[in-house]
Amino acid sequence: MASWKTVLGLILSGFGVAAGFSSFVFLFLGNYHAAVWALISGLLAAVDFHLYFLHWRNNLVSWHTPNTLKDFEILAIISMLFGVAGSIWYIFYFVYYNLPILPVPDSYQIAAVW
Repeated sequence: MASWKTVLGLILSGFGVAAGFSSFVFLFLGNYHAAVWALISGLLAAVDFHLYFLHWRNNLVSWHTPNTLKDFEILAIISMLFGVAGSIWYIFYFVYYNLPILPVPDSYQIAAVW
C-alpha cells in the first residue's frame, strides 16, 4: 500500500500537469510570456507525476537508475533557478516601469506568477 505522501504527490503533480497545460492553451491566445512559463511548469509537473506514479506502482527501480534520478535532481535545481530568476526579472520589470495588470496580453504580472 502506498503512503499518503505518495498519493498526495500524485494528486498535486496531476493538478500541476492539468493546470500547466490548460493554462498554456488558454494563455497562448493572448499572453505568450505566461503561456511559455505555463507550458514549462506543466512539463516539469509531468516529470514529477511520472516519478510519483512509478514510486506508487513500485516500479521506480526498474525504470530508473540512480544516475538518471540524479539527472532529474539536477534538472529540478536548474529549473528552480531559472524560474526564480525569471520571476525576479518580471517583478523588477513591471515595478520599475510601473506597468498595469490590464490588458492581459501585455501583462508581465501574469508571467511573473507562473
